[in-house]
Amino acid sequence: MSDFFTDPAPPRPTPVLRPLEPRRVAAGRGWRWIVDAFYIVRTQPLTWVLMSLAYLVLAIVAGLVPVVGDAVVSLLSPVFVAGFILAAIKAEQGGELEVGDLFAGFRSRVGPLVVLGAAYLLLILVALLGAVLLAALFGAGTGLLTGDGLADGADPAASLGLVLVVALPILVAVVLASMAYWFAPALIITRDIGVLDAMKLSFKASLANWPAMLVASLALAMLLFLAVLPLFLGLLLWMPVVWVCYYTSWKDVFGDA
Repeated sequence: MSDFFTDPAPPRPTPVLRPLEPRRVAAGRGWRWIVDAFYIVRTQPLTWVLMSLAYLVLAIVAGLVPVVGDAVVSLLSPVFVAGFILAAIKAEQGGELEVGDLFAGFRSRVGPLVVLGAAYLLLILVALLGAVLLAALFGAGTGLLTGDGLADGADPAASLGLVLVVALPILVAVVLASMAYWFAPALIITRDIGVLDAMKLSFKASLANWPAMLVASLALAMLLFLAVLPLFLGLLLWMPVVWVCYYTSWKDVFGDA
């Protein structure tokens, strides 16, 4: 069992910065992002697990503060993502990780990263408000909604339509916002570009590589299901792999071929 964690993958070259133009990769690369992330994590698994647990505890504690706590977590999330990305680069170059590397993002363009968190939060809020407005208009037009809420004896098919009117716009908006966000933290900390440019490039890269991103998303969802089976212990490995995927995907799309 120890060999499983201590036997690292063959050394892989560190990324060389290319012009800011995303590469289109095959759909199967989405799975390779996860595999590469696992290879990085298993070289120093304990430190990666402790970093992930530390972030999880901080997020939970901050979330206990009503309203403000959740906003703070959203604003600082890209800063911590940057910390995991910088830690992945450090680990791949043979450096010895410390739990304090979780906070490396606070020493590298923290301002733009916080602005990125605010922009992502704003996009999600706009999506939620838009969905609520559409639901109100649809419900009022069909008579499903009254001043007291859902009308009595509402048709089940119409009620399902109301749910879809709410859910589909939210889903589409969250996916689009996530596409503009995914590569942005890595672009901000590795290149001297603004938040808007980083989000545009991230969206462009995600749109060009949506098959790979879909494969990665489905694979991570499947692995999450498997991770929670053994008393949730698998999450200890699943969480750091997800964080490092921000790096491996960026390296594949924006790094040197």
